[in-house]
Amino acid sequence: MAKIPFNVSARTARLIGRENVASPEGAVIELIKNAYDADSEFGIVDIDYSKNQMLIIDNGDGMTDKVIENHWMTIGTDLKEREYTSNKGRIKSGAKGIGRFALDKLGEICTMITLPRGQKDGFIWYVDWRNFEIKNAKISEINADLNNVVGINLKNEIKKLTSNSRLLNLISKLDFSQGTIIFIKNLRNDWNLELSNKIFTNLEILNPPEDFDKFTINFFNSAFPKDYGLIQTEPFKDYDYKLVAKYEKNSTREVLLKIHRNEFDFTLIDKELFEQEDMKRFPFDKATFKKENFQDKRTFYQLIPGYSKIEKNSISKNIGNFVFTFYFFKNSTSKQDQEKYKFKSFNSSTRKKWASKYGGIKLFRDNFRVRPYGEVDTASYDWLMLGDRVSISPASLNRRGQWRVNPNQVVGTIVFSRLSEEFLDDKSSREGLLESPTFDLFKNIITGLIRYVEDDRSTIGANLSEYFFKTNEEEVIKKEAEDIAEDDSEEEEPEEVVRKQNKKLKKGFRTQKRLLDEKEDELGMMRALASAGILIASFSHEFHHIKNKLNNRAFYLKKHLLELLPESKVKSLENRKNPYYLIDEISKLDEKIKQWIEFSITLTKKDRR
Repeated sequence: MAKIPFNVSARTARLIGRENVASPEGAVIELIKNAYDADSEFGIVDIDYSKNQMLIIDNGDGMTDKVIENHWMTIGTDLKEREYTSNKGRIKSGAKGIGRFALDKLGEICTMITLPRGQKDGFIWYVDWRNFEIKNAKISEINADLNNVVGINLKNEIKKLTSNSRLLNLISKLDFSQGTIIFIKNLRNDWNLELSNKIFTNLEILNPPEDFDKFTINFFNSAFPKDYGLIQTEPFKDYDYKLVAKYEKNSTREVLLKIHRNEFDFTLIDKELFEQEDMKRFPFDKATFKKENFQDKRTFYQLIPGYSKIEKNSISKNIGNFVFTFYFFKNSTSKQDQEKYKFKSFNSSTRKKWASKYGGIKLFRDNFRVRPYGEVDTASYDWLMLGDRVSISPASLNRRGQWRVNPNQVVGTIVFSRLSEEFLDDKSSREGLLESPTFDLFKNIITGLIRYVEDDRSTIGANLSEYFFKTNEEEVIKKEAEDIAEDDSEEEEPEEVVRKQNKKLKKGFRTQKRLLDEKEDELGMMRALASAGILIASFSHEFHHIKNKLNNRAFYLKKHLLELLPESKVKSLENRKNPYYLIDEISKLDEKIKQWIEFSITLTKKDRR
């Protein structure tokens, strides 16, 4: 019996690189993760739009020629799986050994310049990904070039590859005694404003906002020289509820909870509320309510109704350590609800702006986001199906145990490690986790923790609503009149009862009429404001259109003129006759107009409640 080896086609590299990585921003993120794994203090992405090339820079451990030959050049290497912690103690995020093929997703030609830690000589690695497209070629027939460079200076190498003054100023302040520069030419994507904004936003939410290991990210694009720069996350403080659920693997499957109720204004609440049965017990009692912060605990079995302690196959033992930080915030409220529930004041526009960037519940493994969970404007934004729960139970806040949170009213982070969550593994495309019974249970636990907040809020809401109707004369009159009107009984009532009912109906009618008159006045004002709003919106739309044109027109004018007329040929001309000087002046003027338009648009959007 003959034994025959497998042959691997060269197009395999394309299948696990260009076609496997879902998007260019996903490819950039993979390479930034590599910088983190190498113990770098930072990751820098620089796009030279006019030359169609990209730099990715770090000051991590660098690579020796042996590491390049034995690991970087090996498809599916298990190095990070075996050596899963770095010298700094970071848990390495990659484990499949195919992340470097993300380079093929970004461009056709790649040069890597690397200086290993503690050494003076470095290496240059070069590959042309187009070679992998040669018909019938085997992967073993395709080679990369590797050269030794004596006394290499990484800062000088960067200066040779970019003229970006912001980048050059940044690297002058950084340590490059070791590190790696990845230089990609013939980019496969047009890194325009839309794609640049997309990657910048993705990098902003790449790491969890709380307690992240010191690692900074910078992003530059020469097409937009004054935009972008250092990636910074904004802390979120204007929330209604915050839950921090911490699970450290234990036999009782117990989760520790820390809750901050930041929604109800204790100073406005009548203290007689706490005489109601629900409000006498923890955590609704007066002392706990006043403190706002409290702790509790729940087991998996309490969080998931019907989940048996002797669950089939004991899947719960697969769940490892995790921390779930969850924020709930409403975006608006009515005057009546404000009066009934005694909400604290809040800034709706700030909340909406923050939610548009950070909204959704995101997964972070070893300090890096697992895409695409919780990604705004994608099908995976509501991966916990919170919207479906609202559709099934669309109850208002006064319905104890039935109110459900909307997916557009939440921000959350779930932080875990691949060391403790070995059953939550990546898909090879890096676009999500593999579906499994363990992942299903994990989702149910997270949903159960959200239900804890829902039950807490709706219990308070139901009690505040009951107390409001009990103590508010107008509401009592309305409620009594509604009860009489909805009574379908055909039995004749005694005259005295009928007389009392008529009196109640009259009072109810007068109260309702007064409220309707007030509503009519309010609607009249709203119509006037709506007309003004339509006018403002039409101007705003035109302003947006103008602003978008201002973004690039001077850049493209200069780019196309350079193809016809070298700048050196007009250097001797007076400024008023030099087209390049005039374009720069137009660009400065465009920038001022753009800033004025942005200010005007922002002004018309501000919440005035």
